[in-house]
This record gives sequence, structure tokens and C-alpha cells, in this order.
Amino acid sequence: MTRLLDDKDLPRSISPRIIAAIAYFILPEDISPEDRFGPVGYIDDIYLCAFVANEVMEESGSSNIISRNWDGTRPVIELIREILDREKELLGNEKERMMQHIGFNEG
Repeated sequence: MTRLLDDKDLPRSISPRIIAAIAYFILPEDISPEDRFGPVGYIDDIYLCAFVANEVMEESGSSNIISRNWDGTRPVIELIREILDREKELLGNEKERMMQHIGFNEG
């Protein structure tokens, strides 16, 4: 997410959503706090990053911006799709509350 902010091809209109995802990641009291739930507490953070990455792809019209800013070994586009497809399993009914928590409402 932090690398995306410096990418010259990033549509500036989506920068606030990336900043919100980064801020959510460091919030001590989010929907699933890591200090209370351990590693499972990162699930909401990971979901939000995948959600925002997908929005970057949609708004930019390309997956290249995400792929070139990814260091992982697994193909990132496949990973994003899998995370988004498993929303209910990962978040239950907490997506709306998570989005409201960071002031990001879909619409």
C-alpha cells in the first residue's frame, strides 16, 4: 500500500483510500484487534488492503500498477480475488462496520 502512494500511475483520486487502509492497519483498536486476537486479528487488515487494491485496478483500468508494487511470491491478482471471494468467511457481517470505522462508505 505504501509503495502505491509513490507510483506515478496511481489515480490521485484513490490516494485517500490507500491512506485509509494504511491507517487502519496501524490502528490499535480496529474491528479485530491483533493484541486481542493474535494473528487472526490481521484478517480484517488484509481484507481491506485487497479491497483497496482491487479498487486501484478498477480505477486505473489495469492490474499492472498492483503487480509491479508487489513483493510476494504468489501472484497478487489471484490472491486479491481469493480474499475478496472469501469476504463472508473472513469478515462475517463486519465489512460495513470496518468501512465506517475508517470513514469509507461504498457508494
